[in-house]
Amino acid sequence: MKRGGDWKRWAAVAVLVAGLLVSSAVASASFGHRGKRVISHLGIVWDALPYGRAKTLLVSGLGAESKITRLRANGSVDRAFGDDGHVDIPLQRVAVQPDGGILVLFTTKLTGGEGSDPVLTRLLPDGAVDASFGHAGSLEVDLGDRYDEGAAMTVLPDGKIVIAGRSGPSFDPRTGVILGDVVAARLSGRGRLDRSFGGDGRVFVPPAEEPTALKPGPGGTVYLQDGGSFRRLIRLTRNGRVDDSYGQQGTVTIPFQVEPPETFFLPQGDFAVLPDGGVMVAASLSSSGDRYKHDKVAVLRLRPNGSVSSAYGNGGLARVGVPGGCLAASGVAATADGRAVVVGSSQVPLGSRSRLAAFALTPAGKLERRFGRGGRMTIGFGGWVTGDDLFLRRGRALLVGGVRGPKTLLAQVPLVRHR
Repeated sequence: MKRGGDWKRWAAVAVLVAGLLVSSAVASASFGHRGKRVISHLGIVWDALPYGRAKTLLVSGLGAESKITRLRANGSVDRAFGDDGHVDIPLQRVAVQPDGGILVLFTTKLTGGEGSDPVLTRLLPDGAVDASFGHAGSLEVDLGDRYDEGAAMTVLPDGKIVIAGRSGPSFDPRTGVILGDVVAARLSGRGRLDRSFGGDGRVFVPPAEEPTALKPGPGGTVYLQDGGSFRRLIRLTRNGRVDDSYGQQGTVTIPFQVEPPETFFLPQGDFAVLPDGGVMVAASLSSSGDRYKHDKVAVLRLRPNGSVSSAYGNGGLARVGVPGGCLAASGVAATADGRAVVVGSSQVPLGSRSRLAAFALTPAGKLERRFGRGGRMTIGFGGWVTGDDLFLRRGRALLVGGVRGPKTLLAQVPLVRHR
C-alpha cells in the first residue's frame, strides 16, 4: 500500500509539472525568440515599466550604480535611448509621465549636519536630461524638515507627482534611518508643490512607518504601502487626508498568519489597485510557517472599503500550490475586470533548478484555464532563475526575471491562449 501511495503521489506531481511547462504555443512569437529574451550586463532588474504603446523601461542596480534601459517592442535594446540604450543615473524610484517624460527620484547619502532632500530629475523621451525642468533638469523636494528622504513615487493619471518618504530633525548614523515621520507630497507635473494637497502640498501620514510603494487609485486617491513592523495599506484622499472610510481609520493591516501555522510572506512594494478601488496583494505562503519553504502562492483581494472580499477564492484568499515543490511570489498585476497575474519562481521537485513562474486567476479567484497550461506556466532559462517583476499591456503579460550570471530574463505571454 505504501508503494502504491507513493506512485500515485509522484504521478500527480508529474502531471502538475507537465501542466506548468510553457511552450512556444503560449508565448508571444513576435517577442525575442519564441517569446523569450535574455539580456546580459544589466545587473539585477528590480522594476519594469511600460513605456508608450509598446516599449519597456527596465530599472537595474542600486543607488549610485543604477541604470535605466529601454527596450523595443520585440524586446531588443533600443539603441536610440540614452547611451546605446542605457542611462546611468543614481536613483531610488522611476516613474513615467503621460507625455513620455521619465522621472527619477534619488536622495543623497545622509552624512552629517547639512541635511538632505530627495532630488527629482526629469529625462526626455530620448534619455537626455530635460534642462527646462527645475534647475538644469533637477529640483529638490522639501518634505518639511532638516533631513528628508524619498522612498516611493507615483504619477497620477492627470500628470501630478506623489512622493512619500521620511522627514525629521535628525537621523541614526549607524543605520541611516531618519528619526521622524512619514510624509507624502504632491507636485505638479513640472515639480511645484500642489497647495491643494494638505494645505501646502505635504501631509503627515501618522500610521505609516516605512513607505515602500505608492499606487494611484480612482478619483485622485493614492494608496501607500507601509513595510514597517506591520504590513499596511493606507489610502489618502484627493486633498491629502487619510481616508477614514478605508479599513480602520484609513488603514488596512495585511495579516502575517492566515490559518496558523500557514504564514503569509509579502514581497515588498507590490500590489495592484482595481478601477473601483479594490486591491489585490500577492504573497508566498508556507504551510509549515517556515519562511524558507514556500509551497503556495496566494492572492488576497480587498473590497474598495478595505474589507476582505469573502467571495474571492476561499474566504478572500486564492491559493495555488505545487506538491513536493517550492513557490515564491514577487509581483502581481491585475486587469480592469479583476483578473490577477502573479510572477515568481518555482522549484519542482524541491532542490531542482528554479524556473520563472506565472499564475493567472479569474475575477472569482479560480485558476484562469486559458492562461498557459490550465492557469499556470513556468519558463526555464537553463539556470537558477528568480521571478522579479511584471506588467500587463494590451492582453499580454511581460514577465521579468534574473539568472546567475547575472542576466535578465524576459518572457512575453498572452493572458488568454486562443486555440
